[in-house]
Formats: sequence, structure tokens, C-alpha cells
Amino acid sequence: MDSEITHVPMCQININGLSKHVETALDHFCDTRDIKILALQEVKQKEALSINIINGMSTYSAGLDSLGVSLSVCNSLKPQHIPQLEDLEINIVYVAAMIGPKSVLLASAYCNPDTKSTLGLTKLLANIKKAWDYCKKSNIAGMIVLGDFNARSTMWADSINNPRGKVLKEFVEKENCELSAPETNTFVTSNGGSIIDLSLSFGEVIRSICPPWIDDVDVHQLFTGAPQRGHLPVIRHFSYKASTKPNNKTLAQPVFNYNSANWAHWSVYVNSFLKDYLTEKPEQSAEEMYTIFLKTINTASEMFIPHKRICKHSKPYWSDNLTSLSNNLRIALVDFKSKSTPYYKKIYESAKEVFKNALVKEKNNWVHEQLEGLNTKDSIMFWKRYRRYFLAEDENFIGSLSNDDDTNVAHTDAEKENILYDTFFSGRHLDQQDFDETHYTKIKEEVQYIKEANFLEIPLVSCSEQGEGNLNDEIQNKTNVQNKTNGVS
Repeated sequence: MDSEITHVPMCQININGLSKHVETALDHFCDTRDIKILALQEVKQKEALSINIINGMSTYSAGLDSLGVSLSVCNSLKPQHIPQLEDLEINIVYVAAMIGPKSVLLASAYCNPDTKSTLGLTKLLANIKKAWDYCKKSNIAGMIVLGDFNARSTMWADSINNPRGKVLKEFVEKENCELSAPETNTFVTSNGGSIIDLSLSFGEVIRSICPPWIDDVDVHQLFTGAPQRGHLPVIRHFSYKASTKPNNKTLAQPVFNYNSANWAHWSVYVNSFLKDYLTEKPEQSAEEMYTIFLKTINTASEMFIPHKRICKHSKPYWSDNLTSLSNNLRIALVDFKSKSTPYYKKIYESAKEVFKNALVKEKNNWVHEQLEGLNTKDSIMFWKRYRRYFLAEDENFIGSLSNDDDTNVAHTDAEKENILYDTFFSGRHLDQQDFDETHYTKIKEEVQYIKEANFLEIPLVSCSEQGEGNLNDEIQNKTNVQNKTNGVS
């Protein structure tokens, strides 16, 4: 059996204030339920949370100037904080994780219900949309936002509708994401309750999220206020097929393409934003200023520096054309194996020949590109790379080469190696470059000046053989004698 279903339990709770007692209760709660992802709202901490508040998890927090949120992710999921997506005015934290074979962006969010205005939720949803755009640009499979939105709507089985519920409903319909909620109240009071602890799913992960449920067993240990008044834990499972075969693929990582950056706009944004911020809030601590500076740099980078994807490919000469031809060859081979007729054999042999010729061409092009402008210092390293890429396997080869006068054509690997080594790798191609007479004259003048100044006649002695003061005196005396000789006072 090549795969099996694996479940990753996720839990979200509005904790209404985090303390040492609550940390202990949360650790026990996650351990007994095997929680891998824990999203907390209203942590009410004025400083960054301990990185190990939950055993075996890494914890990240944001929005600590207000009510605050945190996200704890099991270390086996390889969590990575993405602070450039966050906003100081919004309670949301983002962490990327590897859930099975997919890279997923996770978030813990909170919308303050103190005001009747929907502005806070509108800002939060705009930030979430920006994060989803980042996922699509960075080839992240999907995004899951676990949060207390304080939005009520009959769309997700709440008893009433409120303005925030209308805004959230319109957002879900417009962005084509999926809102998930339990069938019973997530916030309970003595006279009723509401369903406000929700999740938003984007992309490929939508079909991997199982329906949520309420865990109301011994919730008083979490000090949330429930079941009298407070929030109940909401648990979801992320399910995927885990392959039992080893995965040898190298994931391409998105990085900034600095060569294509718009540095002019980047500089203007950073300077203007920091200037305005310091004008509005001149009295800031060093730590706060440092945080603002990093946030500004990250935001400007995301806006004005495009991304590119890099991967340590074992075949650097590989191209999109080879990928397409390789896929065609694979299809032709499958058809020939299932239908062993002369017709399909001819198609397979034709696809194989086309791929083989294209492979040789791409290899030769790559070698020529690498050899352009190659200097002696880099030749040894390239020679090693050449041998690794083209001599490791029988089918890896370079076409025939000829020497300078085209009298002899090299066909064997040994002959090709000799031609390459005697030309490029020995540095002979450098002799054909134009001679820089200006540079040579300047260097020659500098050498002559050193000789005339007699600097080279100063004996080199260590501080252990002669005191530093004596050495300095001898150098000074040597200089004085030379100055008198040249008529310098």
C-alpha cells in the first residue's frame, strides 16, 4: 500500500487571558488530544510569548499591544513565522508549515467586538486577502485562518445576523473561500450564545478540512469562563494521504529577486513611512522602533521586490522544454507497454529520439554558457562539476569537439577531456583577450615607486624579536632619510 490517511488535529480557543495556570492546562489539553496546531485569541500578553509554552510546539504571537493572538505549531510540521504579512494594528499571526506533502499558511486571528463599526473586520479581511495573494505568488498550496471574528450570521447556523456577519459573508462569497463552523454555539452564556469561532480555508486545503466539533469535556481547566460564560474549544482535522514511499523531491523555495527590485520606490516607501510614524509617535522605546523598522522593511520588500523560485537541481542544464519532452516520452512508453503494436512502438521510438537530441543540445548549451569568460581560478571548480554532471552516467555525454585547426575531431570522452582541459581549463583562452596597456602602465609605475622609496629594504621582524616601539622608530628613520634624499623637509 503506497499511502494511508493521516489526520492533523487543530484547535482554536479564545482563552480570555493567558497565565501560567492556563499554560499548564493547555499543555495537558493538547497532549491528551494530540493537538498539532493550537490557535489562541485574546492572550492579553504585553510581551512575546515563550517559545515553548506548549511542549513540542513552537509558539508565535502578534497584536500584543492590544488583545493579542498566538499560534503554536508542532515542530514536526517545520513551522516558519511569516511576519511580513502581519500588521501592527491587526490581531493576526501567520506561520507556514508542511502538512504532509503540502506547504500551508496557518493563521490565528481576532476581531474586537467593542465597537459596532465593521472597520476592524474589514481591515482584518483585507490583510487575509493579501496573505492569500502571497500564497498564490509563493506557490503555497492553501491557507487556513482560525479565529474569533465576532461575526454572526444564519449562514453558519447562528441565531441572528449582525453587521460583521454580513461583511464576512460577502467576503467568503467574493473570494471563493470556505467558511467552516460547528453546528452549536462556540461562545456560551447563561441566556444563550453565538457561533463566532470560525475558520476560513483557501486553495487546495479546502477539501482536506474535516467538519469541526466542540470539545466541552473538562473545559473549566482552561479558564476560558465556559460553560457558564466563555468560549469552548473548536477542533478540526486536516486529513491527507501520507505516502509510505520516501520523498526525494527538492522543494523550490521562493526568494527575493533583488536584481529585478524597484529600489527607488522601495526607498521612498521606507523613508516616508518611518518619517510619518516618528512624527505621529515620537516617543518610542528602542525595542518598539526596531520592530517598526523590521515591519517597514518587510512590507516594502513584499511590495517592490518580486519573488523567484530556486531549487538545487541535480541537472542544472534542465529546461521547460526537456520537461515537456520527458512527459511526452513517458506517455509514449506507457502506451507502448499497454499496446505493443508497431504503431505505438514507432511513436515511442520517435519521442525517445526527440528527447535524446534535445537533451544533448541543452547540455552543450549549458557548457558553452559556463565557459564564457571562464578564468583560471574558476576552471578547477567547473572541471569538477563537468565530470559530475556528464561523466557520472553512461547516457550523459557531450557531442564531438575539434581542436583549434579543425584537423582532428574528438569522439571519445578522454579526447574531449583533453581538448577542454588544454583550452579553457588551462587558461589559454585568456591569452586571446585584448591587452590592457593602461592598467599595465599604472601597475608598472606603482612598482617603480615602491622600489625608489626603498620600502622593500625595511627588515621584517616580529614584535617578539624587537619591541614595537623600536620597529616604529626604524621605519620612521628610514622614511626621514628617504625624504631628505628627495629634498622633502
